[in-house]
Amino acid sequence: PTQLAPIDLEAQDRDTTLNPRQLRTAGWVPATLYGPGRESVSIQIHNHDFLRKYQSEKHRQFVLAGVTGKPTVRVKQIQ
Repeated sequence: PTQLAPIDLEAQDRDTTLNPRQLRTAGWVPATLYGPGRESVSIQIHNHDFLRKYQSEKHRQFVLAGVTGKPTVRVKQIQ
């Protein structure tokens, strides 16, 4: 299968004053970035933007604008 190029997805540091349920109610997807040689980072992504790109465009790799270093990430699991 052809691999699609990563696309931009806006993300920001997670609002730690809200628990994950409150974030989801406010329209955000809580997420955690992790990987070799990287400390885990808690972020949040706007739900509508993420779902639109994830479902309709079949993208699984994103460049996270708004996160230090603009890392390229791959979605491994959605709960």
